[in-house]
Amino acid sequence: MSILFQPSNPSEEPYKSASIDTNMQKIHIPVGIVDRLRTVFEQKISEHQYERDGVYAERTMKALDKLDRNDMTYAEQLRNVEFITLFHLPENLATFIRDHDNFYRATLRCRKRVDEAKSGMTNMSTLTGVKYRIRSLRNSVLLDVLKEEPIDLMKEDPNVEQEFNDLAILFKLQMLTTLTQLDMLNQEIMHDTEMENVGSDHDINDFGQVVPSHRMRLRGKEEVSQERDHSVLCCICLAQYDGTKHTAFRLNVCDHIIGKPCMDAWLNSTSNNSTLCPHCRAHICTRRPRRPTISNATAEMLEDRTRLQTHIMRAVDLAAQASEVYFDVYSGSDEHDKANHVEFSDEDWKDKLIRQLNRRLATNQVNYMFLLMWNDVGSGLIWRLEETDVAFRELGA
Repeated sequence: MSILFQPSNPSEEPYKSASIDTNMQKIHIPVGIVDRLRTVFEQKISEHQYERDGVYAERTMKALDKLDRNDMTYAEQLRNVEFITLFHLPENLATFIRDHDNFYRATLRCRKRVDEAKSGMTNMSTLTGVKYRIRSLRNSVLLDVLKEEPIDLMKEDPNVEQEFNDLAILFKLQMLTTLTQLDMLNQEIMHDTEMENVGSDHDINDFGQVVPSHRMRLRGKEEVSQERDHSVLCCICLAQYDGTKHTAFRLNVCDHIIGKPCMDAWLNSTSNNSTLCPHCRAHICTRRPRRPTISNATAEMLEDRTRLQTHIMRAVDLAAQASEVYFDVYSGSDEHDKANHVEFSDEDWKDKLIRQLNRRLATNQVNYMFLLMWNDVGSGLIWRLEETDVAFRELGA
């Protein structure tokens, strides 16, 4: 019998069979036989391929729903099993107790893996340890439901709150470290890589017009330098405008004047700042996408990049799972409602985590950030990882 629930009190008079086999009562089984049978049994169950914890939990929750519809509690059904004994159970009760026992054993296995992860005495990866810690929290919520214990017990448990805090720290550290590695790898791949713009060149005439040029003033036989006067000298080539081949060109966005051929070449270059005014960095137009013409990336580099990207997406998925469990524990809490003055959402924990991560990424000058965007299938908002310059263009910054 599982230790999930305490058994009912035994009656004062022990149960007696109508016909007792006295010979069976006198049989002595050698300890060696018991040990051998136990070893064989434990070896067999160790090779058993268990279902996911969620499968066992779902079966148990279905049993609970069915009992609830029949105005019975889970504890009452367990006591029915105890009263009848395992050897005389009808099929429905045998299925019930098997599902109950499978789920409870799954929670114990999960707790054992959590202890291994926390001990550090294992080669388990950090995210795998996080996965087991989330499962254990979810199992604890479901066990409280089965035992009909109020969820407030978990809300008020400082160990539960500390567990969520520890998970947040692990998530931020994992994602910050991995994104930093990914950024450095991308820089190595792109170093000395020739780039080309995708699509047709911008038409310089769409962004300004030719204006009359001014000449330098002469003092005797010497020219008076006016390098700071953009109406006289081009800030790119530092030559005077000649009114023919090197005409003065005024930008509409900021009224600064640059040599037209120089501005045309600048606007259609592959520089990161090619669509900004050379004088004031005013945004002229949207920069075209770029692609490498010759890549320095080796197969090993590309494999590493895929591995790091997969690691990040796995971490984000686990953060979403942790956020759901956090909602199950703390939703409807007066403390949270009063503190936030808003309706509590199952995305709150993850959203707060990712916003904190974005601040750390910006502080560490990592060229990545998460954007909250509409899902492509229109099913709601999701966090999408983008390079910082792409993210700013998405935001229109």
